[in-house]
Amino acid sequence: MDKTRSFSLSEFPIKIAAIVLMTLDHIGVFLLSYIAKGSLSSDLTTLADVFRIIGRLAYPLFAFMLIEGMRHTKSQPKYILRIAALLAVMLGVEAVFIYGFNLGALQMNPWMDLFLGAAMVYFLDYLKKEGKEKWMALLALLPLAYSGLSFGLRLYEAANPLTTVIWLPSFLRADYSLLGSFMVLGYYFSYYVTDAFSKKNCKIMGVPFEAYKDTEDYQKSANLFASASLVIVIVLFWGLSFIGYNPNTGTKPYDVYNMGLEAYCLIDLAFLYLYNGKRGYNSKIFQYGSYLYFPLHIAILFLIFVLKFGL
Repeated sequence: MDKTRSFSLSEFPIKIAAIVLMTLDHIGVFLLSYIAKGSLSSDLTTLADVFRIIGRLAYPLFAFMLIEGMRHTKSQPKYILRIAALLAVMLGVEAVFIYGFNLGALQMNPWMDLFLGAAMVYFLDYLKKEGKEKWMALLALLPLAYSGLSFGLRLYEAANPLTTVIWLPSFLRADYSLLGSFMVLGYYFSYYVTDAFSKKNCKIMGVPFEAYKDTEDYQKSANLFASASLVIVIVLFWGLSFIGYNPNTGTKPYDVYNMGLEAYCLIDLAFLYLYNGKRGYNSKIFQYGSYLYFPLHIAILFLIFVLKFGL
């Protein structure tokens, strides 16, 4: 059976793309923050929006790589612990920005969403185990509930613009909340669909399923269903964004994700299609360097903006 793969992207270039896209998004965040403070001209709003549109492509790729990481890691608890450690660092950075420099919640931290997503996947994997342990899969509802709470608070504050919920500050919430969790769940269950679809084909062809999983055809199917899950999630939340839509003013009061911009993430379908299922370059230096990059690049951006435009 042919085991060669004609796809061109391993995890490594996808991770690099996600990191670059995230960095551009964060430049847009800083620009908008300084525009709101009056330190920069409002003429730069369009440029900031362009950076943010480009940045919409980052999180779906991180969520996709999260699923791949959880599937291939030797130790899921250690993998989650690394995410938790980086989350703690990023929360500290955001707290300094908010309470130390009065910059407000800059929404630059995807790690709460990724931590919750990793926790969901860890517990859902108990579905694959035999015996009484399967009940542990129900614990996946806990991180999902936290995402739902974050989403609910955003909706409440959108409905009451003069009200801010202080008992759960915005920087402690999941930025992508239910949208982010549904992306992770979509990618996760796309492999269940792929396996079910593939097992039927294997039975027809008389091919062992485990051998078929290492073929290009299997990866094509996995990419197709992962892509379909992303489309479904975006269409679902885009439709929900029209709740309360006023055709006279064109306003969507409960569009907390700004789905008109978020929908640009569908460009990621190209990355998902080209994914070859391989890890690619993955040295320890790159692993820990990529983790370190998150707080480091924000610190550098902050320093650049402070030196150029002040606090």
